[in-house]
Amino acid sequence: MLLLAVPSAWGHFIEQVYVRLALEEERWVGKVELDALMVLEIAAGGEVEEDGTNEWFAELSEVKAREFFEKTERYLGDRFVLMVGGEVCDYTIGLPDPVIMQGDVKGSPLEGTLIPVTLAGTYPGGGGAVEVMWKDEEGPYLVVGVRVEGKGGTQNVFVDGGATVKLAERSAPEGGEVVTEAEPPSLWGWVKAGFEHILPKGLDHILFVLGLFLLAPKWKPLLAQSAAFTVAHSITLALVVTGVFSVSEKIVEPLIALSIAYVAVENLFVKELKPWRLALVFALGLLHGMGFAGVMQELDVPEGQILQPLLGFNVGVELGQVVVLGLAFLATCWFLRKKIWGRVRLVASGLIAVTGLYWTVERVVREWGSCQ
Repeated sequence: MLLLAVPSAWGHFIEQVYVRLALEEERWVGKVELDALMVLEIAAGGEVEEDGTNEWFAELSEVKAREFFEKTERYLGDRFVLMVGGEVCDYTIGLPDPVIMQGDVKGSPLEGTLIPVTLAGTYPGGGGAVEVMWKDEEGPYLVVGVRVEGKGGTQNVFVDGGATVKLAERSAPEGGEVVTEAEPPSLWGWVKAGFEHILPKGLDHILFVLGLFLLAPKWKPLLAQSAAFTVAHSITLALVVTGVFSVSEKIVEPLIALSIAYVAVENLFVKELKPWRLALVFALGLLHGMGFAGVMQELDVPEGQILQPLLGFNVGVELGQVVVLGLAFLATCWFLRKKIWGRVRLVASGLIAVTGLYWTVERVVREWGSCQ
């Protein structure tokens, strides 16, 4: 019943705020693209009726559109804090004209709305640690892509809600070099990103894992399938992120939804695990890896530093899958010992199949419906 109530699954979007931060000699500049629906939900204090498309935003009156952009400005200004030596840096927030932006999105009503925001500030006198604070313990976490002027390259830093993280060290103005060294990216941050892509934000991948569970609820074959899936998606993830090849999400996203439906439909006609299931899972893992690559590309992997992000993200995904399997065992342990398990398996597989087919159609319409 819960699955049927879910209108859509944006399976390869991690709810986060990503700031591309440039630490220059005399000032700092941040570039952000805020998901409008995410801001709308936070401003409303919970879920909203809008379905993730542009339609609601395009239909706002001019007054309502400007009010919403004021809320967007307050949202970011109340949460993002940059400090040097413990002293808070003042900054300005620049947003586009909401009415002009409404006109731009009307031509593609099926796409989500991203609001481009610019942050610009100067440093207080003196030097010290350059730190960022993200004052949001309940909402999305912050990812800062730090680029130090004259250093080259970007390093990602993950900031949990309520946390303060050191980004760099700034010397006093008379000391010559302004920023000396950026904080290295965290392996744990990539593990966390991979885990969260499964739990709680990867409903499509959760259903895929549950589809595997329903056919053969035994740890040994399930762990073998999970490992095969992880190895496979690691291969395509690495190849796409490193630029060896790429496949449009217009193709990948519908196929991922279709793979969920396929596994569930197979459960309706196959009563026991067959040897080909492991090979099938590996092949589908190659497909899902292309979807995972979209997440890592959104997180802006630093050039020449691909090994740690790939390792951390894949470990996080595998841990997430194992936790899903553990929860599935806990939820069905009573049924597994009863004759009713066969019916439970068929009903659950049927619901997953219907959901996967619905998402397939929904993603085809979303990805291809607005093509000119």
